[in-house]
Amino acid sequence: MKPAAFYIALLITLPLQGQIPLRNDTVLIEEVTISRRKTEFITATRKLSLGIPEMQYYHGAPISELLTGKTNILIKSYGPGGSASAVIRGTAASHTQLNWNGINIGNPMLGQADLSLVPAGFVDDIHIYYGGGSIKLNSGGIGGIIALETKPEWTGGNSSSFSAEAGSFGKITGFVKIKAGNSKTQSVTRAYFHSAINNFSYLNEFTGPDPVKEEREFNSVLRKGFMQEVWLRSRDNIISARLWYQSSSRELPAPVIIHKTESDEKQFDESIKALIDYKNETGGNIINVTIGAVFDKLNYNNTTIPVDSRNNTASFTAATRIETALGDNARLLVSANDEINIVTSNNFGERKLRNIFTVMASAHFNLEKGMTGELLIRETILDDRLLTPDIYAG
Repeated sequence: MKPAAFYIALLITLPLQGQIPLRNDTVLIEEVTISRRKTEFITATRKLSLGIPEMQYYHGAPISELLTGKTNILIKSYGPGGSASAVIRGTAASHTQLNWNGINIGNPMLGQADLSLVPAGFVDDIHIYYGGGSIKLNSGGIGGIIALETKPEWTGGNSSSFSAEAGSFGKITGFVKIKAGNSKTQSVTRAYFHSAINNFSYLNEFTGPDPVKEEREFNSVLRKGFMQEVWLRSRDNIISARLWYQSSSRELPAPVIIHKTESDEKQFDESIKALIDYKNETGGNIINVTIGAVFDKLNYNNTTIPVDSRNNTASFTAATRIETALGDNARLLVSANDEINIVTSNNFGERKLRNIFTVMASAHFNLEKGMTGELLIRETILDDRLLTPDIYAG
């Protein structure tokens, strides 16, 4: 009976078509261009650079937003006004150093830097060195180094620029840059201001059985900064002096599962950075001497616990770099860097002192058929301990 029913159903089945024919089955779309920033491979070292074209729309923003928008670096941010740190090659934030014109400006207590405190308008170039290639600068980082640079423009005469932003939740940002000088002397002045209440609305799904619309409270931030730079140039020499002041005052909001009626958790950051740099370039040989000082203050206050943490750090750096040619196809770089960190905190019984001295030699070779090679060795002395040498080849 079953075979008969099958044949009957097969005979009465109507013919079906899997596709409906169309007279015009071609759809024309506009051309799509996919592009990305070129990653430089210089002397076997991976390096990514950002300049003025990438920064022109970020003058009023911290460099954490710039790096998020223009690089593939992972930025861990605690929201508007919160701290931000960088993660390179999957390492921790403490494995990525922040460098400013040749000196380390990371907090020696934390071992890392808060990128939300650095306005992009205070930087002319950013160079990101990945992995082992970063040990060319200071003591290097396992993840890498984010190197911030400011540089003079010997052409173009006097100029000034100003930008301002206003947005939701009380956001007000302003940035001004004034440049004056000629081909022998240059002066650049920058100032920055940022304020926001950050009282945005959100849907709280954690405090009850039903979601409740609430407004974020006690989340304000106020940042301001000032930088003055002066350059003097002779035939083969450039002498520069830089001074950078930065402060930040912010409320730290409680988790959404906790309801508070007052702001009881705050953090205040203040920093002064000073640097004097001398550079001589003669016949392809380069001598660079840098002396810098960084003074940081970090105060954290929580009236509920209660906690009143007051921390002051001072870092002094002296660095020398000498680069010379070894024939037509090789260059030798020798550098020495001495960094002294002094920490005073009410969390310690006494003042803490640390001295890091590094000496490094690097040779770069131009091989045949466009190939390059590099060999580097570095020795570090931490206080009175001689550490295992670092060796890098590429």
